Amino acid sequence: MFPVRIAVAACNSSEEEEILRREVERVAPGRTALSFSRSKHELFSILPAAEVFFGEKVTARLLAAAPALRWVHVNVAGVERSMTPELAASPVVLTNSRAMHRTYIAEHVLGLMLAFAKRLEVAIRRQSERVWAQLEIVATNFSLAGRVCGVLGLGGIGMEVARLAHAFGMRCVGTRRRVDPKEPLPPYLERVLGEEGTDEVVAAADFLVICLPLTDRTRRLLSRERIGRMKAGAYVINIARGAIADETALLEALAEGRLAGAGLDVTEVEPLPADSALWGMERVILTPHVSGNYPDYAVDAARLFAENLRRYLAAEPLLNVVDKREGY
Repeated sequence: MFPVRIAVAACNSSEEEEILRREVERVAPGRTALSFSRSKHELFSILPAAEVFFGEKVTARLLAAAPALRWVHVNVAGVERSMTPELAASPVVLTNSRAMHRTYIAEHVLGLMLAFAKRLEVAIRRQSERVWAQLEIVATNFSLAGRVCGVLGLGGIGMEVARLAHAFGMRCVGTRRRVDPKEPLPPYLERVLGEEGTDEVVAAADFLVICLPLTDRTRRLLSRERIGRMKAGAYVINIARGAIADETALLEALAEGRLAGAGLDVTEVEPLPADSALWGMERVILTPHVSGNYPDYAVDAARLFAENLRRYLAAEPLLNVVDKREGY
């Protein structure tokens, strides 16, 4: 049996290459041929023979250069950069790494909620100004208990956000694409609505958490109109993709004080331009798209890929198969 040829474009160091090589050899000793690339030129030289591709995205040009390709695994959760018409129309199977970092991202969300509730963002800013802000913080801090956590996108990450928020006494509601009325709700969710319930969740939330994939259906889903329907004094937390929210409308609502704050791990343009008004807003906590990253990411990504490789070689169903029609 010929070895399965795997083209790799996602390793940033020799250490990451060794991690992937070790995990692949563990599940498929002697059955694969790994080819690593550090440049586009190297990548396109190894693509013609590749049956499997491991990387951060697949382009139309890459697909055209790999006629033997049967399976693509992207080592990120979001696949919007890979969902070209060419890939959608091809028989190539696409899998992603969406299951890996739900705990890390959910903890990031709760950290942002607590930072706003306990006014840690005020304390940090006043510390840099050498101001003792006791009265300011005491007058404005609050508890998460009893507040409504509205989650747009109750996938793996959204469900974990709700579970952790419930542990702090929050009331959790949310939306998901498909709702089975016969499926019992977990104890940490009060209501689960379909897409048609988006406006209801937006209006109810004290903290609105965006956990949706970016698709044609979700782009600007948090529109100017929907931002206008939010509670006065509510917060927006976005750990998904910046383009899901109307950033200009969000800025205006924050500047006018209609929203109390926003915790943004993602923005419409990344890195965030130096002239963006978001940098200087006291009502905003910015993190540089790091909520799902952690020191052992490369290890977990390699293990997930290796498990899927084992399944691929055994003709078993793969994990995290992306529905190319839906885009996630």
